[in-house]
Order: sequence, then C-alpha cells, then structure tokens
Amino acid sequence: MQPSWSVLNKADPHAVARTINTAGNYRFWRAIQPTPEQLDTIDWTTLLAGLTRSTGILPGNLTTNLDALTTLDRLPRLRALVEETWVLDMFYLSVIDRAATRAPVRLQDDPYFWEILDEALVERLATPRRAHQLLLKPDRIRQVVATTITTLQEADDHPAWPPVPEPDPPPEPEEDSEGDAGEGDSEGNQGNNNDDDGDDGNNGDGEDTAARPQPCLDPVELMRSLPPLGDTPAPGVWIDTEDNGTTRFELSVDQATGTLIRDAVWQVAKAAGVSQARAMVMLLLGQATTSVTTHLYTAKDITGAPVFHPLAGVLTEQAAQRLLAISTKTTDMDAAATAHTDSYTPTEAIRAYLVGRDWTCRWPGCGKPALGGDNDHRINHHEGGPTTPANMVMLCRHHHNRKTDVQAHYLLDPVTGDVFWLFADGTWAVDHAQGPLAPAEKRWVQTYAQRRQRRAERAAARAAAQEFETYQEGAPARAEAHARLEETINRDEADHGPDRAPPEDPPPQ
Repeated sequence: MQPSWSVLNKADPHAVARTINTAGNYRFWRAIQPTPEQLDTIDWTTLLAGLTRSTGILPGNLTTNLDALTTLDRLPRLRALVEETWVLDMFYLSVIDRAATRAPVRLQDDPYFWEILDEALVERLATPRRAHQLLLKPDRIRQVVATTITTLQEADDHPAWPPVPEPDPPPEPEEDSEGDAGEGDSEGNQGNNNDDDGDDGNNGDGEDTAARPQPCLDPVELMRSLPPLGDTPAPGVWIDTEDNGTTRFELSVDQATGTLIRDAVWQVAKAAGVSQARAMVMLLLGQATTSVTTHLYTAKDITGAPVFHPLAGVLTEQAAQRLLAISTKTTDMDAAATAHTDSYTPTEAIRAYLVGRDWTCRWPGCGKPALGGDNDHRINHHEGGPTTPANMVMLCRHHHNRKTDVQAHYLLDPVTGDVFWLFADGTWAVDHAQGPLAPAEKRWVQTYAQRRQRRAERAAARAAAQEFETYQEGAPARAEAHARLEETINRDEADHGPDRAPPEDPPPQ
C-alpha cells in the first residue's frame, strides 16, 4: 500500500466527508477574504462589521481564520499542498498562524524565516511514511514552527542571562540640621520626589495640583517608550489583584531558569496528585520540596545538534549551554534502546529512551506529554512480555486504561517505533514516533544543525552586503574629495611649477 494520511483515505466515508467539508470551508473563507485594496482603504473594524452582517460569524472567529489565510499566503508551498490535497483544515491553519506569530518581529520581517518555515512544514506534511498514517497532532505542528523559530533566533532575541539586575535604590537623603531624615524614607516607602519646595503636592500658591486640569499624555512619546511589539520581555514578575478577590502572578524568566522551574512544578504535581498551580503554591510556601530532574536530549555525533527538552521542545542555544553545563549525568540512549530488565518497572534509562522516542501519548489524537505518562507493555509483563523499548510505548493514564480494557490493540515496529492501532470495526491507523530519538526523526536533527549553519552564513553575507552598501553610499563623497585634491595639486603646480618642494609644516604653537 502507498503511504497516505488516514484523513485522506478515499475508502473511508468519514474521511471523504471531511475532505469535502475542508475544501468547501476553505473556499468560503477565501471568498470573504478582504482584498489588499480594502485593507488599505477601509478600517479593519468596519470590515469585520460588514462581514459579521453578511455571514453571522463573530469578529473573533473572523479574525482568527482570516489571519490564518494571511499567514498561509506567506507560505506558498504549503498553500499549494493544502489546495491540492486538503490535508489541513482551517483549524490547523490557525494553529500554524498562532505559532508563527510568536516569532520575534525581526524574524517575521525576514523572508528567510518564512522560506524555512514553508520548507519545514511541507516536508512534514507532503511525505507520510506509512499507509493510513495519522495526521500530525496540533501540538506537533506547533513544535515544528517553534523549532524553526528557535533555530533561526539570535542572542539578541532572548532575555540576557543572568537577568539584568534591578537598579540600585536612590541614596538616602542627607540629614538636615535637625537630624530628621524623614519618616517616610526611613520606612523604605517611596514618595513623590517631584516637588522641590516640599509642599506635599501643592503648588506655590497653595492650590492642590491634583484638582487642576492635567495635560494629556503624549501618545507618540508613550508608544516610542514601549518595547517593540513581539519582542521578548526582560525577566520580571507582575502581581495584580483581580476584581473577584484573587491575585494573579505572572513570571517571566530566561528559558533555562523557566525549564528548571517547570520541571520542579511538574514533579511536585505528579508526586502529590495535584494541579500544577497548586504544586507551585506548595513550593513557594515551603509545603513541598523536590530534587529537580531535567532530561535533555541531543545527538552526540552531530556538531551543533539542537538540545531537546520533553516539555519545552528545542531549547535556545543559550539555555542549552547553561543547562548542559550544570548536568551531572550522561546516559547513552543507543544502549538504552536495547536495554531490558526482568522487573515490571523499567529502569531510568529505559524510561528516558521511551520518553525521547514517543514524546507524547501514542493513542491516536492524544497529545499529552510522554513525560507524565505510563509505561505500557504491548505484550503484558505477566504474560511474558519483556520490559524493553521494543515491547513498550508511552500512554497517558486514561488511554492506558482503555488499552488494558481491550478497547483497542496495537502492534509496535521495534525498529521505527511506529505503532499500528487495530480497532474493533476492522479499521487501522499508524501513529508515527515523533520524539528526537525516533529513528525517522534523526534526519531532522541534521536539518536543524544545517539550518543553524545556514543562518550563520546568511548573517555573515548580510553583514558583508551592508558593509559594501555603506562603502557604495560613500563613493560620491570620496570622488568629490579626490577631485578637490586633484584641483589643489593642479593649481599648486600652475602657480609654483611641478618641481618645487612642498612648503614645510608650520612649527607647533
């Protein structure tokens, strides 16, 4: 049988209906897509109002799908594939759009980014490896986009590490003749220091300035003071009190620190059987402690290979270097791929390999991270099934129970890691292993390394082109200076003759 996506199976009436619906829905959105002239001349809110009037679709849904088409227009190869096969519907296109908009502004303005993203998506979607292969999960699509962004980012796109320290507090005011330093400052409170005459906010004639009309804030000055849209914020914490009496915390840190915090929260949540929000509260209040175990995956035989984390995906170069520098143990995954134990519970190395190969729950359509899943024996351990990667896959607890209840069976290809799911109605589908240790994924690791090399070469070429352009821009000035020099020499020769020695420099003053 020829390799194909299960959603394009012409012998499956549900898949056929899905294709018809996908094509019709796509054509509908193309039909109502505003033209460039409309976008240039009509306010966006007005456009949405007209479309809502005609279609009954709310502005939020209109914006989501029209933005998806705008992003697809920047990916010509993917657009051609979609319009030829209908492999992706509008939901998948919106997933790609939202993931791509997370790229820094510098990348979104760079045609090279869209060229590489187009190439990466088409290579993943145009070439299924098995007949009836399951379509990539939305999380996998997001990961492809995020990986492309990460491998093209530069150091300037990330917050600095260590975080930029907060500025030193202002110096304490000098004591006056009475020795009074001011009670407000002695308590560490910050007051308004804009009043030079010490009149507690009143102006010179005693009138309260708060009661007087205040000048409007200059919007131009405000916008210029804001960071560029889409840039990564500097590390910091924000705390807000909500209207319902709750308190909202937002924390922004560099990726390496965030990865360690994420793993700590994840491990406490799993051990205590609580939500990740509750686990973070327990850690902050000292109600729980944990020894953080962070798994990193990278190829040992490829120079510049990316580093993967089971939850964060591909790490930035800065985060990878910092986390690798503090790692205390290295495990050979090639050896773990064939390791076995007589115990029902796999060894740490075997489980690490299973997570790195499967990456998510292997049940069709489930995207829960493998890191928090169960180790399932295809042939049950009590029936003689060995505890080895060739007989095991990662399943979330819910789908592990479904398999145990014999609601579905699967076969595992021990070489490729592909899982063949067999259902009671006689249908079947193939789930492709998507982790960095999956044999079919190793060529993508090479692609990522090559992409980074191409990025460096492109940056060098761009710098050389800019230097040459700068040189060209100075050509008229250099020509003018040369002409003035020639004119001076010719005039001097005309006045004094060509053989006269030049005048000596005047002595220094």
